[in-house]
Amino acid sequence: MKQSPKRTVTSKQVRRNQRVFGRTLLVIFTLALVLFIGRFSYIAIGKNVEHVNLSTQAKKLYTANHTLKAQRGTIYDASSQPIAEDTSTYSLYAVLDKNQRTIAGKPMYVTNKTKAARVLSKYLPISDKKSVGLPNAQ
Repeated sequence: MKQSPKRTVTSKQVRRNQRVFGRTLLVIFTLALVLFIGRFSYIAIGKNVEHVNLSTQAKKLYTANHTLKAQRGTIYDASSQPIAEDTSTYSLYAVLDKNQRTIAGKPMYVTNKTKAARVLSKYLPISDKKSVGLPNAQ
């Protein structure tokens, strides 16, 4: 059997191979970085990924509406008669200022006063004709 001649590598070839490998590695990492930055830019600008609106998903994730029922102890006087008990109170208000708008320009104030009066009269012991005449109503 014949032995194959040993291959010798010169220092020039080694340096050339190192340069080629380094440049290839640089190109691969540069492309990966450009793809990474491009994807994040696309998401940041478009706010839509695979037909999912990220703004509404974030609102759903971080916004919750819960009613917390606080329980307060009853306070009694010397003759065991209650003088302070736990009660539920609610606040209701209607915005009439026409400067109240969302960022998109939609009104955040009462635009149809008769409809608002009808809704209020349904839930409160007040007639809709009386609630239209509330102070500051225009």
